[in-house]
Amino acid sequence: MIRLSDSVHDSTSVAAIGVACHEAGHAVAMHSLPTHDPVHQISIIPRGHALGLTWTQPKEDSNHLTRNEMYEQIVGLLGGRVAEALFLKDISTGASNDIDRVTKLAR
Repeated sequence: MIRLSDSVHDSTSVAAIGVACHEAGHAVAMHSLPTHDPVHQISIIPRGHALGLTWTQPKEDSNHLTRNEMYEQIVGLLGGRVAEALFLKDISTGASNDIDRVTKLAR
């Protein structure tokens, strides 16, 4: 379980814990899905507009997805928001890009 230490007082540390929890949620969700591409790398160092990133390594090149693969993509993308809600007891705007991607995929 993630707990904020008494020594964590500044907002930067609290934000970093939130980003780490969010990215870990993606990784756990993706790892638990049977046909999802494996997690390759996770970063909580801000890059551009992203506060953190979880990269997957495609098993094979493909230009199409089955319905089940789309479902697994959606579950993996929402894993970060779910982790925030479960472990931090709050959600943030950090998942806005994930929600945009899920919406496009679901259409």
